[in-house]
Amino acid sequence: MAIQNIIVSTNTAISVQSFSLTGTTAVDLLSISLVTDDDINTNTINVTGNSGNDLITVNLVAEDNISNNNITLSGGDGNDLIELTLVASSYISNNTILVNGDAGNDTINIVLAGYSSTISNNSITANGGTGNDVITINLSQAYSSDVQSNTVVADGGIGNDTINIVLQNGTSNLDNNDVTAIGDAGNDIINVSLLGMEGSSVSSNTVTINSGTGNDTINIILENGTSDLDDNDVAVTGGTGNDIINVSLLGADGDYVSSNNVNIDSGTGNDSITVLLTGGTSTMQNNDITITAGDGNDAINVSLLETYSTGIVSNTVNIDGGNGNNNIKVLMNCGTDELSNNDVTINSGTGVDIISVKFISFTSSIYSNSVNINSGTNNDIITLEFNNGSYSISSNDININGGSGNDLISAKLLSGSSTISNNNITLDGGTGNDLINLELLSGDSSVSSNDITVNGDTGNDQISITLVGADADVYSNTIDVNGGAGVDNISISLSGGSDTAVYSNTITIDGGAGKDTINLDINGLFSDLTQVNGTGTTATTTTLAKNDINLVYNALADLGDLINGLPDTAGEAVIFQFNRAVFNGDADLDGFLDSSPCLSPNFSYDQGQGKLFYDRNGLASGGSVLVADFDSSIAITADNITFF
Repeated sequence: MAIQNIIVSTNTAISVQSFSLTGTTAVDLLSISLVTDDDINTNTINVTGNSGNDLITVNLVAEDNISNNNITLSGGDGNDLIELTLVASSYISNNTILVNGDAGNDTINIVLAGYSSTISNNSITANGGTGNDVITINLSQAYSSDVQSNTVVADGGIGNDTINIVLQNGTSNLDNNDVTAIGDAGNDIINVSLLGMEGSSVSSNTVTINSGTGNDTINIILENGTSDLDDNDVAVTGGTGNDIINVSLLGADGDYVSSNNVNIDSGTGNDSITVLLTGGTSTMQNNDITITAGDGNDAINVSLLETYSTGIVSNTVNIDGGNGNNNIKVLMNCGTDELSNNDVTINSGTGVDIISVKFISFTSSIYSNSVNINSGTNNDIITLEFNNGSYSISSNDININGGSGNDLISAKLLSGSSTISNNNITLDGGTGNDLINLELLSGDSSVSSNDITVNGDTGNDQISITLVGADADVYSNTIDVNGGAGVDNISISLSGGSDTAVYSNTITIDGGAGKDTINLDINGLFSDLTQVNGTGTTATTTTLAKNDINLVYNALADLGDLINGLPDTAGEAVIFQFNRAVFNGDADLDGFLDSSPCLSPNFSYDQGQGKLFYDRNGLASGGSVLVADFDSSIAITADNITFF
């Protein structure tokens, strides 16, 4: 073993000097130690181990500053241990550090430890080279100063590498640092932590990870102290392989968690991706999360959790699961403030996908959020839930498309004691035999002015829509259902409490081609109701409009539906709407209805059996076709038939 040492210990500055050691082809122990009560600055340090299993240690300890030094350490071939430590009571700044492990299973440790002043503007690069390498880089400021504007690059090279990077500040800020970790080929483990201690913010940092090919594990944590966690950019590329990627932005006891960007591309393979944002003592807002999982069976979990008395506002989550059988979950759970103006978009491509989106706020409103889900082809399960304890759910925009395949789509808006209103909801099963379930349930308040569109498209679909105001009115909702081609089962239920009303709702059903079953359970008004409130000169009159039920027929193939659930008294509320071009409607005689044979195409109704017929041949034989079969003796007149 060859041993070479350089030791300098002084109470004056060590500056503008060159220190160099070169090892042999054997096992070398190469050491440089510079210790001073003053500065260490503007020095050049070069250590080369050459081949062999070498130990290289370089220690710089200054009572004042360590700055503007140029340090290059190379292990050469072999299994090397390289350790570099910079410790200063004041600034550690503007140093350029390059460490190369070269070929072999190398261990590289780099530590910059400051005390009372900033660690800033240092450039640190560590290359493991080929082999199974362990690289650890730690920049730590213990007291009241910053860790800022440093550039850290760690490249493990080919092999199964472990990379650990930690930036930790004292009671000031951790900001504007640029951290890059590269795994290259091999099964790599990459851990990056940016940790702000008490009284500090973590802001405007950039973290870039490229793990390369192989089954990689990536863990990224950004955590603030008692100030903001904001304006950070995190980008992860997993490459080919079955990767595990975890990104956490933790507003532990701090202020805003805001304007952070997280961009993950896991590449092909069966990947597990978890993104967690937790809020501080102010609003979690304006964060942008984009995940592209690529092909493979991926598990994706995104959670925004606010446990304090603050809200989750104006965040964007965009997920592309790619092809494969994906399991995707998005959860937004806020504290005691609003959950609003968030935008969630999910595209999952081909494969059997399970997609779940939940918005939860038990003590504040859920409003003006946008959710767009497209599950692509195959048999998918999609669940959406907005759950609110005691405040309103309003003005949300929800669009779900199951694509082709036999899909299960379930959407629930649940409010314990407040209104559910002015939401726009579109559910499209796409082609296939789909099961679509929509529930708007309010415990103590009304369900009103929601705009609901459900499309079954091609296939034998089952569609269920339920609106319940347990102790309040259900009114002014618009529900449009298009079953599409196929034998569909469509169920609509509207109900209020014992002392409330279900009124002024408009339900339009186009069953499409096929003999469909339509079940209507409407516990409400089928004719206008006038109420007189008060007596004498102070009396006021209120009119509650009836519910309107529109049954649409565009083609002869649409005829033959079974309609259940309407009472005999519901005739005034039911309107048949026929395509004029197909059913020979007369612009001047929309409501033509005849119970006796006639020359022209006509409609006839058998009230005793509750059957409406259309005869396109008039007196000729063979033209009578059943339009609809009611399970009641509902009254149908010419006023119930219109054309468009």
